[in-house]
Amino acid sequence: MKRALRILTTLAVAIAFEVAPAQAADPTAVEYAAGSYQGFFLSSMTGENGMFSMDLTPIHHRQLHGNLMVTGRTIPFIVTIGQSQVFTAVGQHGAFVAHGKILQVNGDGSVAAMSHYKLGADRNTLLFLKPIPTDNPLQLANTYTGSFTRDDGQTGALIIVVRQVGSYFSGMATFGDLAAGGMSVPYGATVGVVPPDPDKGAPIHIISLTPFATLTADATVNGDGSISGVVHVMFGDGSVHTARFTLRPFTEPE
Repeated sequence: MKRALRILTTLAVAIAFEVAPAQAADPTAVEYAAGSYQGFFLSSMTGENGMFSMDLTPIHHRQLHGNLMVTGRTIPFIVTIGQSQVFTAVGQHGAFVAHGKILQVNGDGSVAAMSHYKLGADRNTLLFLKPIPTDNPLQLANTYTGSFTRDDGQTGALIIVVRQVGSYFSGMATFGDLAAGGMSVPYGATVGVVPPDPDKGAPIHIISLTPFATLTADATVNGDGSISGVVHVMFGDGSVHTARFTLRPFTEPE
């Protein structure tokens, strides 16, 4: 009888507090950040500017294990991402430290982030991108040409060269006439799939980091194959500008 009363009491308490069946909890709350990244580093010690790759794997609550691959080295680290998407990464014995913020978590699964870093005596900036996770990305042309219009009214030609592997692509983007003060910068980017809705094109996200400018952009590949978007640029002198751009696949003249 006493055992039956205990069972009835337990059931009553569970009903009173609407106890639901146990469900698996999110183990880290930052799975969105897991995956492979491509990015740029800018060194203050050597002035070197180049690319790196990185892998992140969830391990504990808001923590991921990472490997940074740069200039022939692999640097393991642990990164903790806060609810505000500010993160801190620390390598073994503190030889590598990075502190920054996730800039974008896009609905297509891509992520963009930026941080300051310390690696031995060197320190400066990292800008990196997780490509859209898809096995069926839109295939881009090798070259696009078009124009841009900056927020201060400045206009110019724009040419991008594309090297695509899966949903990730990279190359050079040339803004304006180099002989007249234009600039050519390396970039990394990602492209998604063509959505079922014909009014919505495939998304593109772009990053670039050089001593002259830090660049991020979001764009869309339209139904006619053209690309349109907005680029945000912070120049080395501290000035900040946005520009709208339109590109079309380049075709050789007959």
